[in-house]
Amino acid sequence: MYRLLIVDDEVNIREGLRDFVPWGDFGIEVTGEAADGEQGLAQARALAPDIILTDIIMPGMNGLQMAMTLRADGSDACFLFLSAYDRIDYLKAAFKLSAVDYILKPFTDEELGAALRRAVGILNARAAQAAECRSLSWQKESALGSLCDLFFSDLCAGRLFDNATIEAQLLLLEYPLAPRAPYLCALFYAPYAHARLRGPLETGLAHLCVMHEGVDGVVFSPAANEFCALVTARDTDLLRSQMCALHAGIMDAAHCQVLLGLSDPVEGLGNVSAAYREARLAVGHELFGASSEESAFSRGMVRVLERGLCEALSQVRALVSMGGPTAPTLDDVRDFCLHALLSPLFPQTTLDALVRHMEAIRSMAHAAQLLSYMEAQSGGQDSTDTTVQRACAYIKEHLAQELTVQRIAEQMHFSPGHLSTLFKKELGATVGDTVTRLRMQEAGRQLQRKDARVYQVAQAVGYRDTDYFARLFRNAFGVTPTEFRAGERAAHEES
Repeated sequence: MYRLLIVDDEVNIREGLRDFVPWGDFGIEVTGEAADGEQGLAQARALAPDIILTDIIMPGMNGLQMAMTLRADGSDACFLFLSAYDRIDYLKAAFKLSAVDYILKPFTDEELGAALRRAVGILNARAAQAAECRSLSWQKESALGSLCDLFFSDLCAGRLFDNATIEAQLLLLEYPLAPRAPYLCALFYAPYAHARLRGPLETGLAHLCVMHEGVDGVVFSPAANEFCALVTARDTDLLRSQMCALHAGIMDAAHCQVLLGLSDPVEGLGNVSAAYREARLAVGHELFGASSEESAFSRGMVRVLERGLCEALSQVRALVSMGGPTAPTLDDVRDFCLHALLSPLFPQTTLDALVRHMEAIRSMAHAAQLLSYMEAQSGGQDSTDTTVQRACAYIKEHLAQELTVQRIAEQMHFSPGHLSTLFKKELGATVGDTVTRLRMQEAGRQLQRKDARVYQVAQAVGYRDTDYFARLFRNAFGVTPTEFRAGERAAHEES
């Protein structure tokens, strides 16, 4: 309901307007009334009405003076002026104030009703415009947020390392980070409270940046259930203590277990991938319940891993086979498996996937079993084409559901940015374009049935808006769904 203020020095008119006009029919409620301009001004400032229905000639401050004062205050109320005087100067003054109408007394119910409907129409249009602006603002913020997550995910994956490219991307995304500054990576992992994590983390980082001069940072999500705080690391000890304090506060806010992994500082955003891997390794140790201190065996195997997983597996198997007091223990082999899964050899292994690997590894009681499991992982690492094939198979099985890059990537255990890169490389198309293409192919197949109805087919392939579905279908096949179905029927009849 829109709020209305009545201002008139004649009691009978005020009360008549208040009591006998069916305000509810117009979506209006009377929230106040005043006997002159001074009272009207005070009421308007206190009540902030949407519509002010006011007389012009009143003792003291008149209606025009009241309106001018309110406009100077910034009021955007709709003014409806009542007057017994048909004076051109009053009329001009009213419309300089953007009045909705100037109604001569005595007036009919129809004249007042028409003026009220115009005022309500203006207010409805304003509300719609404001809602559209809010929606566009939200869409812009959402799109920028997604682009930022993709950009920083690419940094973590090592797909962006050139300073010139990084600086250009930061400028585009309006992020005032220094690309060549030292950075520390703090990785927060919460498999059961991901949605509740970002707000407290962003608030905590913003507070840290305000309280400590020279500290700057950003929060982003590189993979499902992971949030990363990338912070300028000029005082490493301070940042480590602050991140630990932030971690404790976030666990209180999220009411669940949140794991934290901290990296050593790296020079420049181009080296963030190394910091991210180190932070993930720290979280991995927490997941495995292992000590953060590496054994001599683990340190040696990490160096061997740099030459390739197959060679490292071969060496570990040989050492296990030799036996004796110098042979690696089961814990040593488990620690090696953790390092292998978190190494660049498995760049797509998310922490969610690591949890599943962890459960499998913990169930194994012999080093030989562990090594066989890792060899299977090594031999079964998805190539680009098989990954895309699995993703397309998932899309085909879930055409009727909402299919976003984020959702598909989570099912494939990839980051959205990495999956998008694989689709571009293998198919030369985006994930979204591929979803549309597969939906149109299935729609064409279903429309070949004699009993197929266009709206049912649209819903079956994920579209609630039949007109939008028809436009996409025409773009794909050159004809509307109805024309396509008619052509298929004609072809069947001819055959």
